[in-house]
Amino acid sequence: MFEKLAEGLATCDFGIVVLSPAFFRKKWPQAELDGLFALEAKARKIILPIWKDVTREDVVKFSPILADRLAVSTSLGLLKVVSEIRLAVDVSERKRQLTNLESATKRLAGLDQSLAEKRTAQILLNSEEGVRLVSGAAVVLLEEIKQMLTQFAEHSQFVKFGFTDRSKHAISARTLGGIQLLAGLRESNIINSAASSVLTAQIFVDFDPFRESNHAAARFDFSPSFRGREVVWSDHDNPERIFGGHDVAGLLIDALIEQIKARTEGQDLR
Repeated sequence: MFEKLAEGLATCDFGIVVLSPAFFRKKWPQAELDGLFALEAKARKIILPIWKDVTREDVVKFSPILADRLAVSTSLGLLKVVSEIRLAVDVSERKRQLTNLESATKRLAGLDQSLAEKRTAQILLNSEEGVRLVSGAAVVLLEEIKQMLTQFAEHSQFVKFGFTDRSKHAISARTLGGIQLLAGLRESNIINSAASSVLTAQIFVDFDPFRESNHAAARFDFSPSFRGREVVWSDHDNPERIFGGHDVAGLLIDALIEQIKARTEGQDLR
């Protein structure tokens, strides 16, 4: 019975509560009323109390909150009761329409702000200042990766790293099992625009510098953009995913750890 009651309350749009001496004496009507109150607070549903053979004093004793609700008494006749129910439904529908309109207005404002931020980012990317900011952010990100790996290696009994700084915009980190992380900012020396720059990271297993081609076990490409004046990085495969510099560094190190774990699984590390 409780499940059916809950199902009915969850799917209703309006609740008509007939308050009578019998209602006040029974348990289940109170549970129904509590359920309607909970739904009304969550979904703006309307409760219309109808007083049948009770006075305001009776309702106050039962529920002071309910006594303050706009209600209609059956002593005024059936037509009046029906009229008040229709009025409550109309008011609820108008509130719902206004709520939808407010929500649409907010979405429009959010869209306008998003487009403005995108335009500002594009302007900044195609400026000398934007080039400097992207270049600096890439240098900081790569240095952070190097420092985190170095600090880890200092406390690790098994995993050590060798680094090659190819330029200020590129690093190479080598570790056991022929695993190598190559990360860098491509097309970073364009003077007036960073719009075509790409932060690329690849993780190789059994990397051979003399081999013409090495297959990457994992690859990541990020495009620079701006959130205000902060450089952020969007995933090429999923542009909706936006990362800060710390997040990119953590993502690449996690990927490197996964490759090390896979490479060393089952090996004797004595």
